[in-house]
Amino acid sequence: NSSDLDYVSDNSLTLNGGSIKDFVGNNANLALPNPGAEGSLGANKDLVIDNIGPSVTSVSSSTSDGAYKAGEVIVITVSLNENTIVTGSPQITLETGATDGVGVYSSGSGGTALSFNYTVDASHNSPDLDYVSTTALALNGGTMKDMVGLNADLTLPALGTAGSLSSNKNIVIDNIAPTISTASVQDNGTLPVLADSKITFTTSEGVTTATMLLESKLGDSVTGALTVDDATHVSVNLSSPFTSGDELTLTINALTD
Repeated sequence: NSSDLDYVSDNSLTLNGGSIKDFVGNNANLALPNPGAEGSLGANKDLVIDNIGPSVTSVSSSTSDGAYKAGEVIVITVSLNENTIVTGSPQITLETGATDGVGVYSSGSGGTALSFNYTVDASHNSPDLDYVSTTALALNGGTMKDMVGLNADLTLPALGTAGSLSSNKNIVIDNIAPTISTASVQDNGTLPVLADSKITFTTSEGVTTATMLLESKLGDSVTGALTVDDATHVSVNLSSPFTSGDELTLTINALTD
């Protein structure tokens, strides 16, 4: 293999038992121009000797780091060490829980960076998206070859190591809605009639918004203000006065992560 064919040195030309003479019998001077210098093969021609197919150098994504849910598209980028021509629909299988996601080839043929589009399904979840194994890239009936027709080596970097998708990117697939895990109510749930009260809820994961429904068993007009205190805590401040013996029902809805 050679990226720019040339001879090995200025004395590469040898007689090998033969002879090179002029018409009057003088031996030829066999010294060649230094490799790469003016007049050398490498300087005069651009000849590539290629007997090694393309290989994968890294897997990344042009999609920004962050969390993604069902219906969103993530672009997976497979980089190779030489220009690669793609036909058909090669695919890369991703580790997304009970059912695996699949990125389908979309663009990049003729270059070193190939794009695969992965559409998130509602059944997919991953704390740090990666492919399923080093053999996750498959031709799927297509081809991946270099410019002289040599097949690409489809082996991917080992999971979690330099060059892998999870090493290069921090992409979360999240289709699990947050829930209330605990609630903290003062005085075992009995509220003072003439004092405002606060109820704090702990959520199963970080939330950004929520809504509430507050109802009185006696039909009183009761009010409260909901706030998202931090990533995993939501609180409701109940405004007094309350009717003695009343029962309040507070429902937290629409938790959004």
